[in-house]
Amino acid sequence: MQLRWRQLGDVTAVELDEDTLDAERADAFRIQLEARLHASPKVLLDLGAVAFADSTGLGAILVCLHRAAAAGGKLRICGLRPLVQEMFHVLKLDRMVDVHVTAEEALLAFGAEAPIAT
Repeated sequence: MQLRWRQLGDVTAVELDEDTLDAERADAFRIQLEARLHASPKVLLDLGAVAFADSTGLGAILVCLHRAAAAGGKLRICGLRPLVQEMFHVLKLDRMVDVHVTAEEALLAFGAEAPIAT
């Protein structure tokens, strides 16, 4: 499981550098993201590389969403590709988590002022 981290003010930006978030990868993803949530409960999750996510992968995102909320933070998501965006819509996840088109929009929603470095 390949996750890349950047600290942008009080927000941790996380990029999932995999094209699939499925049952095989979900536990490793959840464990790594939960560990980061303890240190920084404001997380921006960029799923731009993910072309497919199954119910187990989406469930791992939900677990992290609840962990962030319990820690007084927030999990925001950006960069959904069409199939993953459709899954979010069908499962009504887009009603539970803030989804943004770009990382910049999500970062602004946090109220952070740190620029997104490319």
